[in-house]
Amino acid sequence: MEEQLFINEFVFSCERHLQQNLIGVYLHGSLAMGCYNPQTSDIDLLVVVKKRLTADTRKKLIEEILLLEEKYYSCHLEMSVILEEQAKQPHYPTPFDLHYSKEHKTKYVEYPNYSCSDGFDSDLVAHMMITYYRGKMLYGKEIHQVFSPIKQEYYIAACLLDVNDSRWKIREKPVYYSLNLCRMLYFLREGIIASKQEGGEWALNILPGKYLNLVGTCLTVYNGQQQEMEIDEIEATNFAVYMLKQIDNGGI
Repeated sequence: MEEQLFINEFVFSCERHLQQNLIGVYLHGSLAMGCYNPQTSDIDLLVVVKKRLTADTRKKLIEEILLLEEKYYSCHLEMSVILEEQAKQPHYPTPFDLHYSKEHKTKYVEYPNYSCSDGFDSDLVAHMMITYYRGKMLYGKEIHQVFSPIKQEYYIAACLLDVNDSRWKIREKPVYYSLNLCRMLYFLREGIIASKQEGGEWALNILPGKYLNLVGTCLTVYNGQQQEMEIDEIEATNFAVYMLKQIDNGGI
């Protein structure tokens, strides 16, 4: 699997450039939860360090990532470097030392001195929550030695921020928003930290019949069994409104 080779080389790069500053490298997201699709999924990693990286180290690490993505062209990384103190005592939104994702790739390529660093990310508490319960340690200390449980209200706030505009955006990204709405409702009702796939599969057993085809098709596309989907925009919008109402009611 290309993604495993990519990960192995990335971890080696972290060891080489971060050395004694490196606490660990941790996998979360679809690859950790067994529903990775090379055509649509990112490789989601958290890198935990003792102290902030120097500008030179940040630049070298980003250069390594760009080379790896060129070498393993089917692999797309989303990665954040955070301090050990933030993993131990997480805040919301969470500070990060360095971030890389496909949204920033063009800037990293075109501007060699660009650095998405020293910022705050509302999604990080969700990433840490998934890491704590479903993640995999790739290098360094064990997960529960590094990460603390995330406050439930932080996790819910991060997930809400991700889906709040779904009633408008679901037409553009039906798979992403439909399955994220499902897994958020799954958490509110059952307390389960789920993948998009698991959330969608659970929702098929509890949703009104009129929404089953939409969610079923989203799952088929997400799993790579179908390349595209024709979307009924009114149906998708109605689904988002229905799910947001369920979520606003606390999943009841």
